[in-house]
Formats: sequence, C-alpha cells, structure tokens
Amino acid sequence: MPTLHQSVDDITPTTVGWKIKMTVLQKFPPRTSMSSPVRYQKLYLSDPKGTKVDAVIFAEDIEALEDTLHELHTYHISDARVNRTPARYLKNGTNYNFSWTLNSKTQVVEVQDEDKQISKPVHEFVSFKNLSSDKYSNTPQDIIGVAVKINPTKVVNTVYGQRTIQEIYLIDDSCSFHPICLTLWGALVQDISEKLSEVTGNNPIIMGTKMIVQTKRGLSLSSRESSTIEINPDNYEATTLHQWAENNKADINNITIQAPTFQYSPNSSAAKREYVKNNEVTDLVKQLKPTQKAYYWIEAEIILKNINQDFYYMSCDFCNKKLMFYNDNEETDCENPKCGKRCLPTPRARTYVQLDDGTELLDAVMFGDVAENIFSCTAVQLRSYSDEKHKLFVQKTTKQLSAKKWRIQLYVDANRTMTSKYNQFTIQAVEPMED
Repeated sequence: MPTLHQSVDDITPTTVGWKIKMTVLQKFPPRTSMSSPVRYQKLYLSDPKGTKVDAVIFAEDIEALEDTLHELHTYHISDARVNRTPARYLKNGTNYNFSWTLNSKTQVVEVQDEDKQISKPVHEFVSFKNLSSDKYSNTPQDIIGVAVKINPTKVVNTVYGQRTIQEIYLIDDSCSFHPICLTLWGALVQDISEKLSEVTGNNPIIMGTKMIVQTKRGLSLSSRESSTIEINPDNYEATTLHQWAENNKADINNITIQAPTFQYSPNSSAAKREYVKNNEVTDLVKQLKPTQKAYYWIEAEIILKNINQDFYYMSCDFCNKKLMFYNDNEETDCENPKCGKRCLPTPRARTYVQLDDGTELLDAVMFGDVAENIFSCTAVQLRSYSDEKHKLFVQKTTKQLSAKKWRIQLYVDANRTMTSKYNQFTIQAVEPMED
C-alpha cells in the first residue's frame, strides 16, 4: 500500500509508493501551448501544512480527470509524476522545488474533510510603484488594478507564428495615474475576451496572477501560459481599489493613454502545420546555417530502434544532462560544466526510434514528457520494472507504436543534429493521426 505522507516536502522525483492528502486551490480552463499543439490544464494544490504545488494535466488525460479535482475539494493523490521546477519559475520563499504532472494513471480519491474550512488562496499583490524594482523584472507576480482602457483583440506576428493579444491599461492607488499596459496572450485572451467586452468603459477591477514584469522598453506587464485573470474579484483588495476609483473618477476619466512600442518578431512558420517528407527534411537541414535552429512537421510510423535499449537515464534535475557518477537518493554535483549545481539524480525517460514515411528513415530521440506520454508510464516506473515487466512493457510499446501513424514535430539544432555524436533529430511533439 502507498505510504501516506503529511507534507509534500517528503516527495521528490525518486520517491515511490507515496500518497498524500491535497486540496485543489485553483483549476484553470484547458489551454494549448503556444509552441506546440499540446493541450494542458494547470492546477494549484496545497498539502495539509499549506505548502503549495503547481500541477499540470496534458492532452487526453484532461478528459480522463475532468470529473474530479474540483476547486476547494480535498483528495488523496498518488502516482503523479514529480519534476524539478526551473528556478526562474519559483516564487520567493518557496521551499518545495518540484511540480507535478497528473495523468490517467494517477490515483485520485476524494476525501470528506469536514473539519477543515477551506478558502480561496491569499494573493501577495505588488503595487505598481514597486514594479520597476530590479527584483521584479522578468519574474511572475500577482497584480490588481483598475482598468482605464481595454483594447480590442488583435493578431500579431511572433516567432511562433500569428498570435492573438489583448491590451489592458491599468492603474492602482500607488502609480499617480500613470497607466501600465498589461498584454494578454493566446489562450488567456480566448478565456477572458468575451467577459472583458462586457465591462469595457466601466473601469472594472482586474486581478492577474503570475504576470511577467517587463522593463526593457518601459514598464509593462505580460501574461504567460500559467497566468490567470479575474474581473471584479470578491476580495478585500478589489473592494478597496473600487472605492478609491470611485473617489477619483474625474482624474481617471482624464487619463491619456499612450500606445506601447512593442516590437514583434517577423512572421515565422515555426508553429504552422506545413508537413514535409523525410527526404525533404534531410535536404532542408543541409541548407541550414551552423547557428540555425528549425522545426519540421512530418507524418510517419515510429519504430523502436533497439528493443534492448534503456528507456531512461539518470539525470541532473536542473539541466537534464546525464549523470555518470551518483548514488541513489543522494545529492551530487552535476558534471555538466554549464550547470555544475548540486542536484538530485533523477530518472528521465529517453528512447531512440526511427521514423518511416516511405521516403527515408530518420533517426530520432524523444525525451521527458514526450516519451512518458508515449509510454503511458513515468521514468521512475521504468526504472523500477523487473526483467519480466520490462519485457512486457517493450512488447506493449512496440505494438502501440506500430498500430498507427503519427504527426511528429522535429527539432533541429544545426550545430548538433548532424554531427557524428548527435546524428539524430529530437522529437518535440507527437500526436496520433486519425484512424
């Protein structure tokens, strides 16, 4: 039976057989990543001690878990995938350095926690006058302000292709009536644009979480994929700000808005679905300059290159590079000179395959989440398999891959991909074609 833990501090990427009671603080609508076709859904969870965890659900697992994990409900959760959270995404004061991926294999059982009064999470808002401080630059922050202007949505060109944005100009009681532009991107615009259109001109209170503070071309705010927006939220800060806005309505009506000078990148085909043949990929790669990187979409069968290969390796949980020398469950120094951090050896999924579309065979490798989603199991589980279970896993995976064709996004780094040491493509995304 899984061991019931009281704190998420006990759970790391190498912990097996665990279970913990968690409360869902927030559950966001499903979205699509701006750099790949993968759908995802974010959640914020909290353990009984109040330690918060970022969690995510991908692709078809969203539907598998849609009837559970409701906001402000409590559950026993086990068998989630645990990964190191990149340092740039950690909030100040965060002690738990990992995030979770939930899938159809994750065990979720609701707990009737009648003794605990659960409330919405408390936000630590940064006043606009403090946003220009270097400590907030390019870091996610929670903000709240009065909307003095809400622009219509528009389409801009980025390195990921065309994206939809919406700009909102905000003030608060600290900024001397100098508006700050908040730019909403992609899926968040789809989530909120209709509601924003209903309150345009009424100076609504806008609350945003995990907004990026940008200072390179003047002070501004920008959403990212994990950001959220609430209009006229029911909290003390919103009530106080609304009263301040009412008391200063004349000054707010006289505010002049200056358009921000955003510089968007030229149009790129990176996110467009332009499928090419394998033999065309080979020719296109030869035309790349040494420093170029590129993405290509193909439709092909996936073949396990070697059924006797290891399907994981032990990696640094910061940079994901392979560790040659380590002891299980003991921190060690990463051997990658570009990293060198004290890290926890962590299993990372990896498989070498061949891609066949009838024109040419391409050698490729897939890592991490992409490989685990194909395997329908985690790297930690792969490492724990006995010889017999490993054999069954290989048989199941071989059958699953050969059953259909796949749409595959290949990543090419011209400096590495076609050298003798790294002579395979990297698979960025995989999705099954319709039968």
